[in-house]
Amino acid sequence: AIVTLCPMCQLNLDGYQDSVNKRFGTNYQLPILYFTQLMGLAFGLPAADLGFGKELVPADLALKKIGVEPPPPPAKKRQRPPKEALPMPSAEIPERARKETVS
Repeated sequence: AIVTLCPMCQLNLDGYQDSVNKRFGTNYQLPILYFTQLMGLAFGLPAADLGFGKELVPADLALKKIGVEPPPPPAKKRQRPPKEALPMPSAEIPERARKETVS
């Protein structure tokens, strides 16, 4: 794992790891953590409360190595139906109101 001090560094390293792997033909799967997450673990906070499980490269193996139980995977989100399927209310606009808004 790599631990960063800066949230932007954490985001960039985690977010662009796949692009770097494609560019250089590598297959690194390093979890990128923010230092306050490790501080929280040291203070006894639960991993789920510290945002573990939300990183792009899972930190499960790194957490297990230090004796921390990783949080359960998040429940799959329900997919939204296509916009056409949404019941959209429609109201008739009276002719008089249309003329008032246009002028």
